Amino acid sequence: MAPDELILIMFKNNDLSWESYCRHYEDKLATEEAKAWMQKRAEESRQGHNVILVCYEKNPEQCHRRLLAESIAAHFGVEYKGELQ
Repeated sequence: MAPDELILIMFKNNDLSWESYCRHYEDKLATEEAKAWMQKRAEESRQGHNVILVCYEKNPEQCHRRLLAESIAAHFGVEYKGELQ
């Protein structure tokens, strides 16, 4: 569920604000494909598996993995436990 490459490049080049990046990514998460993917991860979590989302971005404040984790938690009722240290 990585962000679209063009949107990521635009954000990294400061051609797109964080708010706009979030809106684009949230649109991606609203697709049927993304919902099915997130539902599967939520089900894995409910079955006792640890679901770890990986990204190279160090700052969770501006990273798609946090947005993704929060979306899974909000829409599928599983706990987001935060970033690994």
